[in-house]
Order: sequence, then C-alpha cells, then structure tokens
Amino acid sequence: MKQSLYTTAPQPECALLIGIASADDQTASPAMAELARLAQTAGCDVFATLVQPRQKPDPKTFLGKGKIAEAAQLVTANELDLIIADDELTPGQIAAIEAAAASARSIGSNRRHPRSKTPAKRRARRQSRRLYQRRQEHPV
Repeated sequence: MKQSLYTTAPQPECALLIGIASADDQTASPAMAELARLAQTAGCDVFATLVQPRQKPDPKTFLGKGKIAEAAQLVTANELDLIIADDELTPGQIAAIEAAAASARSIGSNRRHPRSKTPAKRRARRQSRRLYQRRQEHPV
C-alpha cells in the first residue's frame, strides 16, 4: 500500500503587488518588476500586479475604491497571503485595504479576518516592510 507523504517545508506565500503611475510616467513597469524581484527574493510567489494610473495616491485607500475592490476580490478568490504596495502606506490606507479585503472575504466565505496573529503572518509583514525599506535605501 502506497503512503502519501506530507511535506513540512513552508509553502511560499502568494502576493499581489499594487502600485500607481502617472499618465506621463514610464517608470512604473520597471519599478513594479523590481518590486516583484524583491518579493521573490523574500520567498513570495507573485500572483498578479495591479497598477492604476493616478497623479498621486488616494489619501484614503492608496488606489481608487474600484481598484481596491478589484484587489480585494483577487485576494479572496485566489486565497492570496499578502498585498505588497510599491509605495509607503499610511496607517489609514493600510486599514482601508485590510477592511476591503475583510469585507470581500466575509461576502465570499466564512473565514476569519485575514490579519491573524500567527508567526507566519507576522514574519510576512516584517518581510514586506524590509522589502520596502531596501527599495528606499537602494533606488534604481
């Protein structure tokens, strides 16, 4: 009888990358490609990238409400672990993005709030912050 083996190796976390680009800005693509490489270096699998053309970030949600709703649906439908932004987020923007993802999860399923206190989630948040800090220290 053949037995199935369970792997104890940690599974890579899946991430959604979000960013903004002005209409006349041609640097969004290289910046998002660099962010994807940084995420992969930290051990994340990049699922998708959402870039919204805007002159400046929305003060409440970073991206517009519609794009945040789209991101929340992607996170819920594909059970993604992280959303990584290409810019520094304010606490209010983080809360708005988390609320959008939580409401999309509550509509789509009966799972708990995505911000759990497990060591893996805390480690992922730390890695995300480090990625951003490295990018700020060493711009392209």
